[in-house]
Amino acid sequence: MISYNPLWKLLVDKGIQKSELRSLIRCNSNTIARMARNEYVSMANIDALCFVFNCKVSDIIEYVEAGDPKEKPKTE
Repeated sequence: MISYNPLWKLLVDKGIQKSELRSLIRCNSNTIARMARNEYVSMANIDALCFVFNCKVSDIIEYVEAGDPKEKPKTE
C-alpha cells in the first residue's frame, strides 16, 4: 500500500498546512483528501509535489506492506 507519511512529515518540517499545499500544487481538495487516506493520486500531482519541494518521489511517498495480501489497493 502507498503511504504519504513522508509528505506529511515534510509539511510539518516546513511549517506548511494542507490548505497551503493545495495552492502550491494547484490541486483540488479531493486530491488532498485522497492522499490523507493513502489512496492513489495522479502522477501529475506527484510530479507537482516533487517540483515544488525539489525532491524525489521517495521523499513524499513510501510503500508499506498491506495487512491482507488479498486486499486491493484503492484507486481514483
